[in-house]
Amino acid sequence: MLPAQDLVALARHDNNNNEPPRQETIFNVLTRRHQLGLPYTRIGTSALVAMNPNQALNIYTEANGQSYIDQDSNGGIVNTSPSTPAGSTASVEPHVFELASTMYYHMKRTEQDQGVVL
Repeated sequence: MLPAQDLVALARHDNNNNEPPRQETIFNVLTRRHQLGLPYTRIGTSALVAMNPNQALNIYTEANGQSYIDQDSNGGIVNTSPSTPAGSTASVEPHVFELASTMYYHMKRTEQDQGVVL
């Protein structure tokens, strides 16, 4: 079973078989993430699918936003989970904060305007 993290891994897996991801497989990944309360799914390095969860989620906190800023400004994020050793790095879940932070730091590095389509 593929991780439900994103559709990028799915595309890589299916490309090893020289086939595009099947619609049913994409639907299953999006459905599973929705069931887990994870409304955002990566579909590339600069694209994100958002599914409306129709419920309040505790993923829009200032601390959560700061973790995405830290990831881009430091090239990785320090995991602050109590179950993980201090100082270890971990990737963060796909999120609109991640997309905004990535765009901001790319704009600063390249001095090129960035755009968002919602």
